[in-house]
Amino acid sequence: MTEYLMPVLRGAGFSFLFPAALVFALWGMGGALLRITRTDGGKASPFLSFTAGLDLAALLVLAGMTLFPGPSAPGALAVLLLLLGLPCCFFARKPAFSCIFRRKNLVFLLPGAILLAYAGFTFTYPGGWDECVYQFAVPRRWAESGNLSVLGDIPYSGFPSLPQILYVPIFSAGGVMGIRLFTFFCQCILAAGTIPLFRGRRIEAAFVLSAFLLAPVTVSGFCHSYAELFLSLNLLAGLRCFPVSGDRRASLLSGFFAGAMAAVKLSGVLPAGCLLLWRLLRTPRGERLRGCIPFLAAGALFALVFYARPLAETGNPCHPYLAGIFSPEHAAMSEYHHRLGRDRFGYDNAGIGFLRSFADLSRPNSSKVFDGTFGLPFLLWLAALAGLLLRLLRHRHSRTWIPLFFFPLFLFYAGWYLSSPQTRFLVPGALLAVPSCLLLLRILPRRRRFRFLCLLLLCALVSVPLKTFGYLGKNWRQAVSGSEQNQLDLLFGRTGDDYLPACAMLRGQNEGVLLLLFEQRTLYMPSCARVGTPLFQDRYLTGGLSADELYGEFVRSGVRTVYFRLPVNDPDLLPSMLKLYPVVRASLFELVEQKKLVFLGRVGETDAFLFSVNGGGVR
Repeated sequence: MTEYLMPVLRGAGFSFLFPAALVFALWGMGGALLRITRTDGGKASPFLSFTAGLDLAALLVLAGMTLFPGPSAPGALAVLLLLLGLPCCFFARKPAFSCIFRRKNLVFLLPGAILLAYAGFTFTYPGGWDECVYQFAVPRRWAESGNLSVLGDIPYSGFPSLPQILYVPIFSAGGVMGIRLFTFFCQCILAAGTIPLFRGRRIEAAFVLSAFLLAPVTVSGFCHSYAELFLSLNLLAGLRCFPVSGDRRASLLSGFFAGAMAAVKLSGVLPAGCLLLWRLLRTPRGERLRGCIPFLAAGALFALVFYARPLAETGNPCHPYLAGIFSPEHAAMSEYHHRLGRDRFGYDNAGIGFLRSFADLSRPNSSKVFDGTFGLPFLLWLAALAGLLLRLLRHRHSRTWIPLFFFPLFLFYAGWYLSSPQTRFLVPGALLAVPSCLLLLRILPRRRRFRFLCLLLLCALVSVPLKTFGYLGKNWRQAVSGSEQNQLDLLFGRTGDDYLPACAMLRGQNEGVLLLLFEQRTLYMPSCARVGTPLFQDRYLTGGLSADELYGEFVRSGVRTVYFRLPVNDPDLLPSMLKLYPVVRASLFELVEQKKLVFLGRVGETDAFLFSVNGGGVR
């Protein structure tokens, strides 16, 4: 194994065993909880049990590492989760798995084959931007330090961070490959959990699910392990709570899942609010207040536990956002991240931009969106929903259904558009469209329904991102060959020409701080690597950028080595950051002339440079 990858890929023997065992442990833990509290209405739901267990496990990890911090805490919690969860499997309600093997369910072989193809992503080292910046990098830092502190150089560690907290014991047992495999299991469980929403309509469920699995944004989600997976799991669990029971216990359970969505990250408040709206619309007017109080109490209590961590450390529960309200000393950094969502991914003209967003999301390839589109099926669904709305408006007795089927959808889309319109943030909203999808398919005649489903699948096939599927084919070939060099080649292609060579050159850094300038990806860097990109964070380089000011910061922070690169293909880049690049470069080479820095050389043929402070650092 390549030496500098070993700290991240540790626990290779448990990379498969621990995530697989953890899935059963979470199902048992959640199933036992639902059975004891009788909040599942007496019905055995493996999906509800697994999602409840997942949220409960994240809460236990948060409590354990807060009360008993230390380097051994992540490993101990990994063992504890298995010891608690696996015995609970005997007390959880056993679902009837025999119904899966009925002949009528052969139609689900199509989405099953697509999921099997996506399993190829689990065999490659994670190299996506978010994975290297915070999705996997933050759990690595937490696992190595043994505490869940907000990292000053990675502002995203201030999120409520439910998935990243759960990743800590998984990383301790199976490294990043264990996390990648666990998220794949969760994605398969999510896909299977959507089927009961279609209420026995197997053909419709198989066609719609297959079309969604083939969407470019879904392929991107399997490739990058985004946190929207956990928003979707809890939103689906919340939606499936309603037919289970009509009492306060069902309201408590759905509120628990809404709180878990808010605990993933700040944008999770939007689907949680839509879930509350959905519950209010489905509850008779006279019972809305009584049904709403348990929902809000459970959701607020669960979410506040996760928001208390950044609040206690930074004074801002929404760190790195809204610092102007809670922590003015971080206002400059916070404003940069607000502008990043608004300027980098937003639209200029509100009215035209809102309409343009529909067109961008329906294109198979669009330069406007960062992480894929929904493809042509999105345009088809828009036309179908418009037709459904017109039909409901024509019939007076059907108009009462309009708020139920369209208000949550509109609220979610409008909130997404006004915040940070990245396509993956819209993925959980697809679940809110399932009820209107069911109504649409129900009112269509059988022949037209079949034609619509065939057209939907055809549009999905036309929108398939061939480039990504070609990359997926390479994943499977390297998995079959078992060649480590193939894995490294794929990782090299995803991370760029300078990143892995720099990681290899810096592997000897074990003292002092390795400061990364205009580079936020710390996942494969040595443990002492810290982000120092101006404006991005508030731990390093928060003052002036002159040569003397830079050197003073290096000395104060114990910096031994500086890695400086030209920011290219960086989704966190704004023009204001790019303007600072020549200023910092001139200051660094001025320090070289003053012999306060030693120029160690260029990384290959790229615009990335290494410097040593006072002769220390890389040997």
